[in-house]
Amino acid sequence: MVWNSLERLFSKGVQFVFSVLIARLLLPEDYGIIAIANFFISISDIFVDSGFSRALIRKKERDETDYNSVFYFNVGIAALLYLLLWFLAPVIAGYYASPSLTAVIRVITSVLIINALGAIQALMMNVALNFRPIAVSAVVSMLVSGLAAWLLAWRGWGVWALVAQTVIMAVVRTGMLWMLVRWHPALLFSWKKLKELFSFGSKLLASDLLERLYNGIFTLGIGKAFSTNTLGFYGKADAFSSLPSNLVSGPVKTVTYPAMNGIQDDKARLGESLCQMVGLLSFVILPLMAGLAAVAKPLIAVLLTEKWLEMVPLMQILCASYLFVTLTALFQNVLLIRGRSDTYFWIQLLSRALGLAFLFVAIRHSVLWVCTGISAVSALLLIAYAAAVVRELGCGISPLLKSLFPSLVLTALMVAAILAVMQPIASPLLRLAAGIPAGIAVYIGLAILTGAQPYKLMLSLARPYWKGLARKK
Repeated sequence: MVWNSLERLFSKGVQFVFSVLIARLLLPEDYGIIAIANFFISISDIFVDSGFSRALIRKKERDETDYNSVFYFNVGIAALLYLLLWFLAPVIAGYYASPSLTAVIRVITSVLIINALGAIQALMMNVALNFRPIAVSAVVSMLVSGLAAWLLAWRGWGVWALVAQTVIMAVVRTGMLWMLVRWHPALLFSWKKLKELFSFGSKLLASDLLERLYNGIFTLGIGKAFSTNTLGFYGKADAFSSLPSNLVSGPVKTVTYPAMNGIQDDKARLGESLCQMVGLLSFVILPLMAGLAAVAKPLIAVLLTEKWLEMVPLMQILCASYLFVTLTALFQNVLLIRGRSDTYFWIQLLSRALGLAFLFVAIRHSVLWVCTGISAVSALLLIAYAAAVVRELGCGISPLLKSLFPSLVLTALMVAAILAVMQPIASPLLRLAAGIPAGIAVYIGLAILTGAQPYKLMLSLARPYWKGLARKK
């Protein structure tokens, strides 16, 4: 958990710093073009993986034939999809009346093959719960690609600075994984092994495809119904609001899946662990998301300049969506650990059908309506997964609500303090300088004074780790 959290913290931190520096030099339209190209990469990634990665993690015994079979499948599908997108690029560019999209798609989608070449190395480290190589490769690739993109943006390359950032990041990360992980492909392949893995992974493939298509339709719909400029505002709002969620939920979801797999048959232990994790996760993610929404306007004015202020209300609404998404990740993992990929799929299908129905109505009004719909559906998705897990484990909803309640109260008081402190201050920079410390002081101070259970649990988990470090020193 420590290594995975450090990887998220430093890589996302580096990415955030460079995204701010680059956004000050580029236009919202540039980000709109990249958002369209990234949609096709996102959909293609689902087919490249085909659910095999999580199927391999869940499998109790794996051999070299398993790893090699998945490796060759990943690379082969990635190459086929790259060729398909190469020929479809002019059609996509014509649909969005953006000629530059043709070349952008043809270059940026090369990351499909590059990433596939390093997927097995990363997977093996996940299975072994050894996240150090993944962390090192991620941070270094972020640094190198971010610096290159900033220099190119400064030299006036426009959207191509973002294209270069994506490709360089993939090349550096894959190269480092090959150096750090002592595994190389051998001439082994088995269709039988792939079929066994696909029996579980196929449901995940369908669920993930549904999820990516759903998110992508919002992106493509905004770009078509409004403009690439509006899509740029939406994309940047989504990036900012998702940052705390990615920092927190990524390590939780990545680590808890293989770690909890060992108690998949013990419902009582799974239920107890889930309640503890909900308490811990809510104690961290609730103040982060609510605090970000509270300081959004002065934050964007200071970091990205006033040309980006149109994204502020979108960002505030999406913060609620990512709060729900972060908590949902825990319940999804429990269902998958229990082997209920069928329930996982049907919940995704029904919630996404509802979301698309809302999009059909909202997109006729404004992008603000669209963001509201995203948040509403995310809330319903969380409720549905929680209900399915409670039914599967028979643990009851009361322990989960009890673990969530302290963080809700502390967060509400923190937001009230932030808004009260910032209200009389005119300067955006001074509002941030006053509001953020006030929020942190109120939240942590009240947690200590009230002896909030998630706070106590966090200290009890951290104490042995820090003692171990002290003994090593």
